[in-house]
Amino acid sequence: TYYDAKYIDGVEQANVTIPCITGAYNITQQVTGIRRYTDMSKVAQDTSLDVTAFSSDMWTVVDGLPYMTTMLTSKDKVTINGEVLTDDVVELGVGSSLTVGVTGVAGAYGDVTISATDSSNLSINGNVITATGISSSTVTITVTYNGSFTKTFKLQTVKAIVNVAEEYIYSSSTGEFFKYNTVSGVYDLVSFASILGGETFDSITIDGNSLVYDAQTGTLTGMPSASANEFAVKQIVFDSETVQKILTVKIAELVIDEATDLAAFKFQQPIVLNYDKVTSYTEGDFLMDGYYVLANNIDATGYYHDHMTNATGTTSFGLRNWGYDAGLYFEYQGDLSSKNYAHKSGVPLWGVTGTFDGQGYTISNLTTDFNGLFGIVQGATIKNVAFDNCGTRGVSQVSSTEHENAYGFLGFSISRAKDTSGNVIKAKLENVFVNTPEAEVDYAYSPMFFAVGAEVDFINVVVVDNTTLADTVTGTGYQGYGSLAANSIGILDWCNSLGATRTNVIVVSDKALSVVANYNQKINNVGSAQVGVYAQGTWNDMSTHTAIRDAKFI
Repeated sequence: TYYDAKYIDGVEQANVTIPCITGAYNITQQVTGIRRYTDMSKVAQDTSLDVTAFSSDMWTVVDGLPYMTTMLTSKDKVTINGEVLTDDVVELGVGSSLTVGVTGVAGAYGDVTISATDSSNLSINGNVITATGISSSTVTITVTYNGSFTKTFKLQTVKAIVNVAEEYIYSSSTGEFFKYNTVSGVYDLVSFASILGGETFDSITIDGNSLVYDAQTGTLTGMPSASANEFAVKQIVFDSETVQKILTVKIAELVIDEATDLAAFKFQQPIVLNYDKVTSYTEGDFLMDGYYVLANNIDATGYYHDHMTNATGTTSFGLRNWGYDAGLYFEYQGDLSSKNYAHKSGVPLWGVTGTFDGQGYTISNLTTDFNGLFGIVQGATIKNVAFDNCGTRGVSQVSSTEHENAYGFLGFSISRAKDTSGNVIKAKLENVFVNTPEAEVDYAYSPMFFAVGAEVDFINVVVVDNTTLADTVTGTGYQGYGSLAANSIGILDWCNSLGATRTNVIVVSDKALSVVANYNQKINNVGSAQVGVYAQGTWNDMSTHTAIRDAKFI
């Protein structure tokens, strides 16, 4: 015999005789005085359920089901916007609202009302509280539910905290702000006035220091400087009586959003050299040690990137006399076979030493003189950028004639640096794509650098070299060429011994990585010698010349 309740989910059941497979019979008996429900929702739906017999001073009915009152009240919790309240004091910003509720064993109560000891800075509508002003102290909120039960909590109305969702970059050298456009995927130049949005604030600070905005000129003073290796991420805090607005900004030394901004990398102060000896220079004449970023894709058609590179301020000769001799940076000491190069003054005196971050954007159709875009790179990082259809045009030191695609597009040279403690700082190219124009190479050319020095990391680098070698790549002077360097010791065996990293480097070119040519001009009255040629563990023709020890190399 099978027994069950007389009422199931509020529906009366009849006795049923059920035949069994064996031929016998099972009798279902309905037990009176017992009701069974298949889930809690069916209890609330049963209008025939009479719970008046449950003593009101011991029992509490919630959604049709009687509960022991002490059990309910001990487990009931106040909720704020659906989350159980855990804080001693709830802070509510001016203009903001919250929804108060109570939940317990039986779930959320539906009949919640609210009162406050002081509602002068509050607006209460049912179970919704809105802050209309700032209170000097906490107020007690009483929550009444299920007719007569109450819960309390403390509430303090405060300034509204608004975190600005948009992404901003600040260019410290130009004082400009750029806002990321989620539709176009680039950073748009915006005014500080547009950031204020017509609001008036009692104070504007960053890192606790005051910022001063001049509405007449649109200038903002007091912004901190950028760092060399990464964005300086800061928070600008706008304070008024009722609102605190927080804007997170990434600070760079320079944000580049058009081709002419690349002129910042032109060498502007000439250094007087006499080929292999530095005759005069001023420390720090040109030191690019900040964090430089692209704001968008840049089409550099019509812009020519030429450096001022000699004593007269014209654009002849170029950085061959600045960089490859490297008297301002590395100085050879001791026997050549020891490969001992010492840094002269701790930190680089000039050149690009910071970070260029393309942020995944592309520079296209850029033409530079043969000193390249960056000129001299020392311990710097170039990353996250593509160069499409970019090349060089320059004046030959040998023939004083102009050549297309001479020397290196990215720069004349790249090498390690040292800090003031003598620690080596590697140079690095990471996530870089270079695609050259289709052109004939007629003089000492590389789509990357003319010279690649010691400890330069290549990580995720792709080079597509569409140039072809001309028959004129012979004769006196530097006539090296290569798909990574035109005249290099750094990417060869010497570099391996100094810990350079080359990971995921793809070169599409019919030219070797680097073909190092002879330097046939005299050095210190010593005859023709192969300066800088290191192959198969031997320094060719160099260690025998004592006078040549004054020569400088990267």
